[in-house]
Amino acid sequence: MREVIDGQQRLAAIVNFFDNEISLPKSSANLGLAGRTFNTLPTKASDRFEEYSLDFSVISDADDSEVRTMFLRLQMGVRLNAAEELNAVAGGMRNYVNTVSALTLFSSRAAFSDARGAHRQVAAQSARLAIAGFGDVRKKDLLEFFASHANCSPDAKAKLLRQVIEWLGTVFDERDPFLRNRGQTVPAIYAIYSLWPDAVFAGQESAVKAAFRHLDEEIVGDGPEVADYRLALAHSSDQKRSLEVRHHTMLDAIARWAPKLPRRDAQRLFSPEERAAILYRDGGLCQAKGCGLAVDFASFHADHVVAWTKGGATVLANAQVLCAVHNLAKGSS
Repeated sequence: MREVIDGQQRLAAIVNFFDNEISLPKSSANLGLAGRTFNTLPTKASDRFEEYSLDFSVISDADDSEVRTMFLRLQMGVRLNAAEELNAVAGGMRNYVNTVSALTLFSSRAAFSDARGAHRQVAAQSARLAIAGFGDVRKKDLLEFFASHANCSPDAKAKLLRQVIEWLGTVFDERDPFLRNRGQTVPAIYAIYSLWPDAVFAGQESAVKAAFRHLDEEIVGDGPEVADYRLALAHSSDQKRSLEVRHHTMLDAIARWAPKLPRRDAQRLFSPEERAAILYRDGGLCQAKGCGLAVDFASFHADHVVAWTKGGATVLANAQVLCAVHNLAKGSS
C-alpha cells in the first residue's frame, strides 16, 4: 500500500475529471475545450489525455523524518509560511512546539485563526525567545533554532515556558480579544515568562487579566501613551527591536496595574545553620500527618510550608522537617 506525500489534490482533480465531475477551465477556450467534461471531448483530445504519462518518485523504507524532509524539498517551489516549514523540520523542538500549541491558551483562548499553523508559529516564536534568548523570530531564525535543537528534550526553560502558557490559559477568556493577533500574543507570553522566576502568579489571575485589559484599552483607544507600541506592532513585528518595545510595554502595564503582585523570596534554599535549627526544633521527625519518621541531618528535606513558588518565605517560621517521600509527594501534587 502506497501513500501520497505530495500531490494529493492534483491526483484527485485528475480522477474527478475522468469521472466527468469537473470540466476544463476557461484557459482552454483557445482550444475550443473550455467547460467540457471528459466524455464530451473530441476523440483526438480525449486520446491525448488518456495517453499522457505522469512522472513520480517512489520512496521505500523511509521513516517520518525522511518523509517530512522530502515533503519540504518538494514544496520549495511553492512558498510556505513559517509554521508550515517548521512543521516539516523533524526533531525534538518541533514535537515540543506542536505539543505546546495544542494547550488551552491556543485551542480556545486565542482569538486569531489557526489557519496555516498560526498557533504553532506563536508557540515557536515564544520557544525561541525563552530557550535561545531574546532576538529576532523571523522564519529563518526559527528554522535555525529548530535545526539546532532537533535532538533536544524539554529542559528547565522549556518546562517553565509550558507552565507559563498553561497558566495563561486560566487568565484569558474564550476567544479573548487581547489575543487577537500573533504580534500581541507573543510578547504577552514572554512578559509573564520573564517575570515568573521573581513573582508569584498563582492566585493572581484576575490582577494580571485586569492589567492586560487596561493596556488594551490604551492600544485600541488610539492614545499617545502606547504610540510606540502600535508602531512596533505594525512594522517588522518579528524583529528584535519591535519585540523589545512590545515586551517593555507589557512589563510596564503589569507594573502599573498589578503593582501588588507578590515577589518570591530571593533566597530559595535554607542555609546549613537554618537546616540544623529546623531539625532540632522538629525533633528530627517528619512532620507530614501520620508519618513521624526519624530522619538525620544529611537525609531530611527542609520544606517550605507555604511553597516558595507560591510566595512562601525562606524563614524558620515557614519551614518544617519532611522525609524524602513526603516532600517529593508534596512537590508532585
